[in-house]
Amino acid sequence: MLPDDLTDILQISDECGLSHWSRQDYLDEATRTDSIMLCAECDEFEVAAFLVSRTVLSAGAKNCLDAELYNIGVRPELQNQGCGTMLIAKFLENCGELSVENIWLDVRSSNSNAINFYKCFGFREFALRKNFYSDPAEDGIIMKVVL
Repeated sequence: MLPDDLTDILQISDECGLSHWSRQDYLDEATRTDSIMLCAECDEFEVAAFLVSRTVLSAGAKNCLDAELYNIGVRPELQNQGCGTMLIAKFLENCGELSVENIWLDVRSSNSNAINFYKCFGFREFALRKNFYSDPAEDGIIMKVVL
């Protein structure tokens, strides 16, 4: 992911209804050494999809890494064509190379498409966060996969 990609990333984020991140939020994340930021391109678009995550120290084991998946967005006109699958596969590969043990994410409880998508990669529902999301207020589901 490059700074030149941010206009497209912000547009995709808005089109997908993702939790708001500002241009500066993405720029700040890009400067972190613990971030994993990926983009997918296609013939039509330089940025067809993106993924933002971060590695964190595991709460369960000393000196072990977990990862948190913060955002993944695919242009609506390109959804269900493999872009998201390609990004998640690359993300899982990166996490494996970093010896990440667990990957965590939050998803709106009403987002059954995303929940089913994550389940295809081995994510399982771990816990419920009451009223975790706003605009609109909604419960969040914590999902986890063990690598």
